[in-house]
Amino acid sequence: LEKELEECHDVLCELGTAMGKSRDVFVVPSNHDNFIYRYLALGDFPHDEINAGIASELFKIAVEECDDPAEAANVVVERGIRRMGKLPSNIQFLRFEDDYQVWGYQLANHGHLGHSGARGSTRSQELMYGKSITGHTHSPEILRDTIVVGTSTSLDLAYTKGQGSKWMAANAVLYEGGFVQLLPIINGKWLMKE
Repeated sequence: LEKELEECHDVLCELGTAMGKSRDVFVVPSNHDNFIYRYLALGDFPHDEINAGIASELFKIAVEECDDPAEAANVVVERGIRRMGKLPSNIQFLRFEDDYQVWGYQLANHGHLGHSGARGSTRSQELMYGKSITGHTHSPEILRDTIVVGTSTSLDLAYTKGQGSKWMAANAVLYEGGFVQLLPIINGKWLMKE
């Protein structure tokens, strides 16, 4: 857990520095935040020799500072990452209830939550927000004004070995004026050489 938080910290430092002081980097809450909270809520972490120390610190934060599980999920991730060192001042952590729109596109939703408590899907994102850019499925997709980016993780993870997968690296760019472009990344490249 500590290694994961440290890697998140390092990536956020790289992104924050690359964006410069005049542009913010928003960390959108997700099911990944919920996973850490669920791990803590199970109460087995004192028996986890590798994670007991950091988990105990995060559990204390969740209990002492948070009134509801959704808030705790957000807070423990942010505080865990900040525990790894100073972050650039342009790094902003959003909360589950936050609404952040640019050019009419909802950007504060990871895509894991669907309509009326259902699981998230591209169709449910369209129903809820109309225009959005999300990333939950790890697979790029466009449904009218609902854009789903791919993953930034390795495509060859231990739990995906031997399975078919539609995972793909892809980002989205939202340009001034509201035009969106989905940028698939193939073999580490998103631009063809001329």
